[in-house]
Amino acid sequence: MSTTIDLSFVKQFESEFHLQFQKTQADLRSFVRTKTGIVGSSTTFQKIGTGAGMVSKARHGEVPADDIDHTPIEVVLADRYTAEDIDKLDELKIQHDERAALMAALTANANREVDNIITAAMDASNTAVGGASGAMSLTKALDAFKTIGENSAISGGNMYAPVSYHTWAQLLGIDSFANADFVGTDLPFKTVERPKMWLGAVWFPMNGLPKSGDDRSCFYYNSMGVGFGIGADVRTDVWWDGRRQAHRITVYLSMGATTIDALGVGRFLVDESTALPT
Repeated sequence: MSTTIDLSFVKQFESEFHLQFQKTQADLRSFVRTKTGIVGSSTTFQKIGTGAGMVSKARHGEVPADDIDHTPIEVVLADRYTAEDIDKLDELKIQHDERAALMAALTANANREVDNIITAAMDASNTAVGGASGAMSLTKALDAFKTIGENSAISGGNMYAPVSYHTWAQLLGIDSFANADFVGTDLPFKTVERPKMWLGAVWFPMNGLPKSGDDRSCFYYNSMGVGFGIGADVRTDVWWDGRRQAHRITVYLSMGATTIDALGVGRFLVDESTALPT
């Protein structure tokens, strides 16, 4: 056997991993304000104020400057790693494709971490909507729509509403959500499952939203209200470790997220101990 066969293994794994990662994209990374190619440990997003508004002026008088404020919002990048070994002799004893299995598992780890970084930032800074925790209801959804709308935060970006599967199941008990006469049916969003356009936002279910006790955080937000910085996108490193007689597979990333404007990020709490519709 060629002494360079390990190079072929490395290249094949890396190509398969990136194909898998692109096909199984994290849910939220395309639905926030994103900066790529960051050099350093942090970056900033500019938050632009609304200004004082328009005024009248005397004939031949000067138009006063509005002096719209600019606030830099910092996002610190976090470095994350995950790794696995494929023992050379183990590969001779198993009947499944261990490389493909690890590729899928590591891809899932990377996708979850990307979403975790974004949702943690949204969970830390937001506008409370929907009242006290409880079962998902039309009242909660309408309060999110009303509150974020009154914050003038619905225009200027795309609206999204990621919710847990428990919440999605309870939403299906609301006629105006479940009935196709009230929601969009032909949506060009291929990276989310079963999206619905409702109350001005794309609603979709996802796993891994923040949870405390029985209370799950779900969101109704403007994509421009959340910043996501990428220093190093998801990458792989595969090498032969002669001491272990195994291929070492490492997946890593450097990313960070922040809430740029909490007025555009609504969080409502759903008590997941509540019953589903019957």
